[in-house]
Amino acid sequence: MRRAWFLVLLAGAAWAQSAAQLNAHGFEAYKKQQYPEALQKFQEALAHDEKYALAHYNLAATLALMRSRGLTCQFDAYQATILTALERSIALDPRRRKRALEDSDFESIHQTIGWQRVKGLTVEKHARDILTAVHWYGPSPGAYGPLSELRFGKDGAVQGSAVDLTGDEVKRVPVKGKWTMKGRVVTVTYGEGKDARSSVYRMQDDGRLLQEGGGSELLTDDPDDCSA
Repeated sequence: MRRAWFLVLLAGAAWAQSAAQLNAHGFEAYKKQQYPEALQKFQEALAHDEKYALAHYNLAATLALMRSRGLTCQFDAYQATILTALERSIALDPRRRKRALEDSDFESIHQTIGWQRVKGLTVEKHARDILTAVHWYGPSPGAYGPLSELRFGKDGAVQGSAVDLTGDEVKRVPVKGKWTMKGRVVTVTYGEGKDARSSVYRMQDDGRLLQEGGGSELLTDDPDDCSA
């Protein structure tokens, strides 16, 4: 019986070592900028040990770097995929949070709601900081991508663009306005005087902005990278 338990322990150690070796091979490929190979090795390491925090972290960092190089659609380097892997690594090993905040590989997801969570911001306490840190996108119902994209400046200015579908040619036009915030409620005003129009949004528990007053527009951090 004792020998049987010993063999089980050896098998478990070999399995864990295999995951570590795959992760090490992946990191070597990463250092050589062989990112597709690195990605594959990190995925294989996680297939061996789903609770391997370092492999989750390395997977997230590699995907984020590939995203920054315009390889999102080829390798599914979506913001949500990256953040899922990163947050899983932090849940398994909280020390990963500090490392991530210092890691330039993650710059491609800095303007997301999820990254604000990684930084420790919450809707309850930091709604305004989240609003100004995130790059916001409107609905994406067709092949043109999001119909609008907005940035809320700390100076109270709103800048962005919107898709104009009124003419014979679809084009993206600039958008400018002002914003105010009370609690979780954000009021965006475009134009001045009698031509002014306003939209009111409430920040949801998950950080997204839902239009109030009968509207249904939802602003998120999702650029819908590969819709076209």
